[in-house]
Amino acid sequence: MVKVPANTFVMTAQAAHPFVEAAEVQVRLPQVEDELVKQGARRGLLLAITQASWHQYRELSSFSRGQSTLRNNNSVLEGKVKEKDEALLLKTQERTLREAKASLLGEKIKSLDQDLSRLTGENKDLHDKI
Repeated sequence: MVKVPANTFVMTAQAAHPFVEAAEVQVRLPQVEDELVKQGARRGLLLAITQASWHQYRELSSFSRGQSTLRNNNSVLEGKVKEKDEALLLKTQERTLREAKASLLGEKIKSLDQDLSRLTGENKDLHDKI
């Protein structure tokens, strides 16, 4: 049997289709090999090419599934990041509002302190007059 490294032969999707169908209906490789020999090819080389191609097809299918999983995971993570960014923005806005309210309350307190001092002074003046 001729050994062919898995990466030496890549079949087109059209050429791989019969082998994929064969695998789906659980046709054993000897049956595929017999079919290829009927078409006039050397048995050992065709079997090696078929095995290498099938190996590559399985690897590519696995990579494709992995890629889909990674895309889905990435989408989920991007959604979570967006939610966190929105939450951070809301907290920042709330903090800005609290700081503005605190500043306004501080000004009101100063104004009330000034009014209290003025009224205390006026009250003392009135007590002195009485």
